[in-house]
Amino acid sequence: MSELSNVLPVADQISLVLHTAVDFCRKAGVGIGIIQHAAIGAARSGILPVEEQKHGIERGQYGANNVKTCERAHMYALILAMGLARSTLRRRCTTTRIKVQSVTVFCTLPSVVALIKYHQAHGPKSLESVVSPEDRSMIKRVLASAKKLSRYDVQVSVSEDGEESFTLEAARVKMMAHQGKKVCRRRRHERRIMSKNARAAGDKEEDGGNDEDGNGVGHEEEMRKDSSHSRPMTGRESSSTFKMDETGEPELKWT
Repeated sequence: MSELSNVLPVADQISLVLHTAVDFCRKAGVGIGIIQHAAIGAARSGILPVEEQKHGIERGQYGANNVKTCERAHMYALILAMGLARSTLRRRCTTTRIKVQSVTVFCTLPSVVALIKYHQAHGPKSLESVVSPEDRSMIKRVLASAKKLSRYDVQVSVSEDGEESFTLEAARVKMMAHQGKKVCRRRRHERRIMSKNARAAGDKEEDGGNDEDGNGVGHEEEMRKDSSHSRPMTGRESSSTFKMDETGEPELKWT
């Protein structure tokens, strides 16, 4: 009887649910939050531990991660979420009796959800209609991540984040995304201060060097003045002698 109690009914399918949120700012950075939990049917389940990830992408990394637009940032969040789900299936579900039937990744941007669903339904040839090479590259990456995930014999879907039963996770993941962006802003502020201090130190050293140079110039000028008074005597001057006259003033007498 105890063995049967650990076996889930066939009607109750285990699914991995991943909530994603993106806080996008062109200047301050991109924050991404991900929360993953298991669900049985429409109810949350503790059969697998909850996992959370928080990512921050600074403005200088936009090009490397291809997240220069809000839409591509949301697609990048989907890629990260599917990577987390794939890691969970590999670590926790291949050596246990837990069998996950589906993976659902929620996205807060309806246009991205519609775009991914369209290309999933129409295949790779539909990508030829995408004008932007950066958009096409990111969509390819999302589809490739979903394909890798489906190799674990699970059904992968991307949906708009509007499930009423998961409002707590949806609110929390948005807060995590905001925190990720704040980390980017703080790092940028710290680097700005460090750069300002480095410039100030460099200017101080440069000013100090100029003072030394100026002192050197003044010293050389003073040496030239002194040397003008103590120039070598000519032959006529060297042959002259001084003799005190009656008034006590020196009288020059040529010999």
